[in-house]
Amino acid sequence: MSIIERINVIRKNEGLNKSQFERMINKSTGYLNMLEKKGATPSVDILLEILKNFPDYNLNWILLGKGEMMKFSAEKSESIESVNEEKSEYLSKDDYLAFLKQKLEDKEMIIKLQNEKIMKIEKDKSKRDAG
Repeated sequence: MSIIERINVIRKNEGLNKSQFERMINKSTGYLNMLEKKGATPSVDILLEILKNFPDYNLNWILLGKGEMMKFSAEKSESIESVNEEKSEYLSKDDYLAFLKQKLEDKEMIIKLQNEKIMKIEKDKSKRDAG
């Protein structure tokens, strides 16, 4: 499954048609179709818009198809903790460690995307300054 296919899974999971989704990520109607037809991938800016609008989705899953589609959100964590407390059970150290590693990988990917965005902006600025 490609990035654009995974983005379409998110769109459908959120109950949005393509036009609604495109508006949410600040793109014009037809953007997703254009990506599909060209076999292109969205820019870093668009990926950041998707993460901003749909923060419960796992960045590694969106980009690489690895891991779970949904992040282990705070809300889910609280509900799991309350169920665990009622049953006097707790997440194992291994499960908690896996959760923390996933969060770290997500943050590292966001940092990487932000650095790429910064480099692109600096490159564009130096081209303007030179021209």
